[in-house]
Amino acid sequence: MNLKTIFFLLPVCLAFTSHPITCDGQTEWVKSYVQSQNRFGCKLWVSLSDENTCLSPYSIFSCLSMIYQGARGVTSDEMRTSLLFSLPDQLIPSAYRSLIEIWNAQEDEQLVTSNQLWVHHEFPISNTFEKAITSNFVASCSPIDFTQSENARNVINDAISNQTIGKIPALLKEGDVDPLTRMMLVNTLCFKANWLYPFNSQQTTEQSFYLNNLSELSVPMMKQCEVFPYFEDQGTQIVALPFTGGKNQRSLILVLKDPSSRKRLNTPFQFSNLKPTHIDLELPRFDINYSINLKDQLKEMGIVSAFTPDADFSGIDENHNLFIQTIVHQATFSVDENGLTATASTAGGMGVTSLPPEKEIPPLLIQFNRPFSFMLYDHNSNSILFIGKYDQPDYQE
Repeated sequence: MNLKTIFFLLPVCLAFTSHPITCDGQTEWVKSYVQSQNRFGCKLWVSLSDENTCLSPYSIFSCLSMIYQGARGVTSDEMRTSLLFSLPDQLIPSAYRSLIEIWNAQEDEQLVTSNQLWVHHEFPISNTFEKAITSNFVASCSPIDFTQSENARNVINDAISNQTIGKIPALLKEGDVDPLTRMMLVNTLCFKANWLYPFNSQQTTEQSFYLNNLSELSVPMMKQCEVFPYFEDQGTQIVALPFTGGKNQRSLILVLKDPSSRKRLNTPFQFSNLKPTHIDLELPRFDINYSINLKDQLKEMGIVSAFTPDADFSGIDENHNLFIQTIVHQATFSVDENGLTATASTAGGMGVTSLPPEKEIPPLLIQFNRPFSFMLYDHNSNSILFIGKYDQPDYQE
């Protein structure tokens, strides 16, 4: 991602981290946990240089938060600083559980998440650590023989595939599991919902999408004329697309920047800045499937010792010989006329050292026919579930 893109996207992204949770009765420490999650996810995302990217801040942060429960000493200090925690350590597991309870209280089937703890069948782990992961992080705990590396990798991949409706069939690649692997912590997230205002597929036509290098490609452009929450300032346009179900609990936030403008937003952005506006919307149908090994990015953010033989995860294993072997993430994001399907999974492997106005006003035309960014945003918990950008169409029609 180039510097101009970071220049306007980072203030927008970080603004979502300070919007208060609207679910009654939630405590300050739940808000604090979500703020840390969102800030960390935005910081990680803007560090990526790939054309089409998509991450789940929630999924990555969940996996790292579980690993953090076993960190001690310098390793703990590095992780706490890099994960931007402000909560006392003892409140983090309960804050996570409360976040899950917010989603469970919504009683919808659009969003499903799970955590899994896979432990080598002959490897003893701390009872305190296991209880924190299975109770507060609501993880299943399963024994597995990591010395049978390929079988273990296939078993875990099958479980991830089942939790992500087959969208992520092989998160763990060859080499991500070896005979020295002793534990694998996995988070999965699956979101599938229809638009509150679906697009008419008969109105979808091939249109030009203009790339950053001024060339153009043809894409299937969906069209919709409706009232959407909208905000504009200094050449930045933001539109929120709501989904069916509940009280519009989640929205797809679309961000479009005038490439000729270098100005920052005049107004500190809040979700309440979005006002109902009659919009003639054009949005490409698109799919993103993005995979990344996060080791280098996490090291650049300050998590260093966790990946070395000097790691201190004695909160898991008193022998001080565990370190993070691999931390991999994959996200899929599919937008069409009916709605959105998005999935994500993050796995951390550890081994031993060795949201209507009148419509008389003509609608505002907004064309997402050039690179744009997006976020899947949960209003009740203030969580950024997914964040990404679409720069380069890649269609095989």
